Amino acid sequence: SEGKLLFGQVPLLEIDGINIVQTHSILRYLASKYNWYQNLNASTIALIDMASEGTEDIRKQLSAIEYDEDLKESEKQIKFETFFKKDGIKWYGYFNKMALKNGHNKFIAGTDEP
Repeated sequence: SEGKLLFGQVPLLEIDGINIVQTHSILRYLASKYNWYQNLNASTIALIDMASEGTEDIRKQLSAIEYDEDLKESEKQIKFETFFKKDGIKWYGYFNKMALKNGHNKFIAGTDEP
């Protein structure tokens, strides 16, 4: 709706009388509102943010391929395959390294719960 999307795009969270846009702004708002960070120190919160930003970097790379209007479908397919064979493996390595460094807990930042 008019005026709700500050940057003219979704996602949008309408909550507590405000409109929050941008994925990570929404996530941080919810974490603060529902005290998801209450037992976490600044280092753990930074790890959570790094993992979140890393996934955003991957999403941007894949979206750039998907929504490139100059590419034919066959060219997109080749770019996707290249990403998953090269860059995807690189990114998996980053996340795997992070998980191993932070213990074998359920979550990548080394926590037992979200």
